[in-house]
Amino acid sequence: MLTKLKNRLVLFYGFSTTIILIIVMSVVCIMDIQQKRQYEQRLFESNINQLVDQFTDSNSIDSRWFIQFQEKNKLMVQIEDNDISIPNYFSLHTKISTSTLVSLLLETAEDHGYNMTSNVLTKQKSRSGIYTLRSTFQESYMGCIVQLKSNNSRRTLYIIKVTLQPGVTILSAIIRYGIITLFGSLFLFLFSFLFIKKVMKPLEIGQQKQVEFIAAASHELRSPLTVIRTGITTMQRTPEEIPSILPHIEKESSRMGKLINDLLLLAASDSKSWSLNMDSIDMETLLIEVYDTFCTLYNNNRIPIELHLPDESLPNIYGDQDRIKQVLTILMDNGLRYTDQTKGLALIVSLSNKRTPTLLLDLIDYGPGIPDEQKRTIFDRFYQMDQSRSDKKHYGLGLSIAKELIQQHGGTIQVLDTKEGGATFHIELPTVKRR
Repeated sequence: MLTKLKNRLVLFYGFSTTIILIIVMSVVCIMDIQQKRQYEQRLFESNINQLVDQFTDSNSIDSRWFIQFQEKNKLMVQIEDNDISIPNYFSLHTKISTSTLVSLLLETAEDHGYNMTSNVLTKQKSRSGIYTLRSTFQESYMGCIVQLKSNNSRRTLYIIKVTLQPGVTILSAIIRYGIITLFGSLFLFLFSFLFIKKVMKPLEIGQQKQVEFIAAASHELRSPLTVIRTGITTMQRTPEEIPSILPHIEKESSRMGKLINDLLLLAASDSKSWSLNMDSIDMETLLIEVYDTFCTLYNNNRIPIELHLPDESLPNIYGDQDRIKQVLTILMDNGLRYTDQTKGLALIVSLSNKRTPTLLLDLIDYGPGIPDEQKRTIFDRFYQMDQSRSDKKHYGLGLSIAKELIQQHGGTIQVLDTKEGGATFHIELPTVKRR
């Protein structure tokens, strides 16, 4: 299901960002084409001004400069002195002749209201607007008429510029921005795939853990249920066996009840509905109580247990006393099962030297220790270091519950190596009320 969702999200984000990219690139392409046209028009305006300045400042024009100027700027200039055409020894290779373009320029100027006769009589210098004479896929022309009057002379300049081929310009722009869009789309799809894969990774891990959790819980519940069902069947067939079977049913029912309570506790933690009875806790009293309990009730093998308290009084912590006691019970019980029975356990309590005092608890055992690769998974649910052990009183939920409880109290827990061999569970708890 998550795979389908991931694929759909990749397609959705890939296509949506691609559509946005296409729109942006289309706008940029249109603006680029328009800017090139505006640039062509400004360049033509500059060419016109240069010609006007040359013809105004001098009576004669250097023909060599004039030809080079036309060639460089792709201009065709037809000059008339007192309505007499002056031959132009330069011409561009165009699909339309110069005379046809001049006629088209005159028609276009008249259509736009430019009166050549009246303008030249009333002004020393007259200029029409810049007109687009013809624009097709393969060719485009702009034109302008300039009239200059001096004494009894009247000079008319028909200036025509061959602009960039509009179709080729548009096509090249479309191809250029199309390639950019194509590679951009591929990048966006790749980015969407990698980004969504990274976002979905925690969900996939969570789903996998959920599947494993359900499978492990089902497996653990099946064992006591099998014993109970078998016992009931046996009692029905042979009532005389009831006294010997009832203790086993009671024991398995107790085990199953404990497992269900642990599962409900972890489920409440996952759903953020875990309620704690927070209050100020006298940690010194609590630690001594846990120590006395394990020295008397839970220590049939007479394993030595040591409690080391600092000389100064321990500050109170803000938390749930029963839950903190549950954490210590889990760790002590776990340590007694794995430690060397001759060396026992040591619970060392200290305070950090930080600005805000932190309570440090180190529960040290001298057992086989925990390999580095297993330190990362020791707090996982249903994790058991010794998968082959026959002791079914423990389900591998204790350490995961301890971690959840410590985190609920704003603290941290980790497992370290004991110098003499073994494992040390290190806990840090804040000593002030969390806001």
